[in-house]
Amino acid sequence: MKQEAYDLLQATIHQGIDALSAYFLRAVRKEVHLVESGGVEYYPAHSMPADDQLRQLLGRMPNFADDQYFYIDRKQILVLKVSITDEKAKLYAFISKVRKSEIPAIMKAMAPARVTLAYLLRSQLRVGRDVDARTDAFFASVFSGDQRQIVELLEKSGIDINPKLNYGVMLVDLGKDLPPDTGVDFKASLLQLARKHEEAKLYPILWRGRYLAILSGFYPDESRPTTWPGAELIREWQLSFSKGHKLTVSIGVGDSHPIQEIAKSYQEARIALAFGVTKGERGFIKWYRNLGILNSIFSKGVESAAQFYRETLGNLVRYDREGDADLLMTLRVLLETNFNFKQSSEKLFVHINTVRYRYERIAQLLDTDLESPDTRFNLYAAVRIGEILKELDALPAGYIGDVKGISDAMLS
Repeated sequence: MKQEAYDLLQATIHQGIDALSAYFLRAVRKEVHLVESGGVEYYPAHSMPADDQLRQLLGRMPNFADDQYFYIDRKQILVLKVSITDEKAKLYAFISKVRKSEIPAIMKAMAPARVTLAYLLRSQLRVGRDVDARTDAFFASVFSGDQRQIVELLEKSGIDINPKLNYGVMLVDLGKDLPPDTGVDFKASLLQLARKHEEAKLYPILWRGRYLAILSGFYPDESRPTTWPGAELIREWQLSFSKGHKLTVSIGVGDSHPIQEIAKSYQEARIALAFGVTKGERGFIKWYRNLGILNSIFSKGVESAAQFYRETLGNLVRYDREGDADLLMTLRVLLETNFNFKQSSEKLFVHINTVRYRYERIAQLLDTDLESPDTRFNLYAAVRIGEILKELDALPAGYIGDVKGISDAMLS
């Protein structure tokens, strides 16, 4: 390692990013932005999402070697790269207002900084992993309902909480197989959204693969938020983010509560999101407060909702498990078609007489009059609650059984 490169590395180790800043001013004399391949800017901003222009450039960045460069003639931007192979990570240096004639001199001036840039990238990745671990433990505590010093903990994570305000949770489903920079764009776009509404507070968070945000100022006093500008802001963001990233964005929003009850809003957001997902919908926004009777049932707690499900459909569920009869699925389709046997048979791909038989068997097992509107209302609510509980992993995927009736041969 040449002396100049060694001195710069030692200065950065002891002085931090300021040593690199001084080097850029002295040796490069151009505006430099250091951006990790995921879209996080390390310099001059510290671990913040890079601006839209830089993230767009990252998205169109060609593959080139560390000893090469990429030059954007129209914008006069020179791009250099430092890679860490074992980490599959890259750090890009965007240098502005560079004329073609200046490229050789700038490449020479940046050469001593390459070792330091690799050190910076590796150390930032290590810090990021430590922060992720602490963040995971922190939000596990907050969203599990642990109320110990929630305000203080949130403030330590950079979330400026006003204890006098109520807060809610917005949970976002972006689908699967997302590009690596999606998380950075998610945070940056929501922060931009908050700036459009002076009274709104919005803190985007990535936690255990979930995209969510803590909200304040987006809720009306009325019981129907769809007519309030805060709802329109969220809809505007959903449409913009979906179009810009070619994604289908689905959203569940919990009610607003005192900050000590933020875990309650998180659970409500999960229920609202599951309500849409289990109906087979995509690209929706569901507000927990607008779920009607399901809101009332879940307001008493998940266990209360599960109890309603078991009391209403327990015999049917047990019969399905023991006999593989698909009666629960048949009941759902019958409810959705207003008990039209022909339409139900077409949806279930079975003969209409099979649907009639299952209808009679369902009535027997539940010991109820399926012609009653009140009965049908309760049954539909129970079916939907069961689907939501399964989506929340609040109902076990398996079932309880015993060895009664199992032959010795099967047990041996």
